[in-house]
Amino acid sequence: CNDRGIGRHGQRSFVALGIMTSAKSTMGLPMNESEVCWVKEIAGETLKAHREERKCNRVLRERIGCDSAMKRYSEAVGAATLAVIWTEVGDPCLYGSSGAFIKAIGLNLKEKSSGKRKGELAISKRGPALARRWIFFWAMRAVQREELTAWFTVFARVGNKSSSSEHRKMKGLVALMRKLCRSLWHARVNNKDFDYAKVIQRAGSPKRRRRKRITKATVV
Repeated sequence: CNDRGIGRHGQRSFVALGIMTSAKSTMGLPMNESEVCWVKEIAGETLKAHREERKCNRVLRERIGCDSAMKRYSEAVGAATLAVIWTEVGDPCLYGSSGAFIKAIGLNLKEKSSGKRKGELAISKRGPALARRWIFFWAMRAVQREELTAWFTVFARVGNKSSSSEHRKMKGLVALMRKLCRSLWHARVNNKDFDYAKVIQRAGSPKRRRRKRITKATVV
């Protein structure tokens, strides 16, 4: 019987059969008075949190609607994510380059190594953690889009064979966070709409190398 593997030391056949029979026939036990009060309290707190969330979203949409710059990117980026970025690090157009904007968030790459150990590149995490958290949520939403799904799938498969697929997926999300922030900076500075199709740079066709013309030296 396959059910004998339940538990640390396994179960005898008749004990395992009794457990399976009881699980199939038992309909559950009615809650007592204290459990009913506990469930009502949890349900009340859940409804209260849901109403507060709707209120905050309404206020957030109203304030973003008053700012033309934020309103332009709120639909593509997300109202809450955009508000956190503007609050924590400011308007992206205030930075001189996309690298400076990424460094302010703490997504710039830094090599963590010592005299005996050479580590790999990782983000510095010196900026506001709240901004990185919401940008991570943004990357998780963006990776489901048609423009980015193929890139993320290839990124998760290619790499060092010793690294696990979960590690590659996390590195892909961090790389996508950096690309999204760069795209947001470029869109804001150039006064353009945010386009997910331009987040990943497509490899162009290689330039054709022309053969150099060899001139024969004249013999005097």
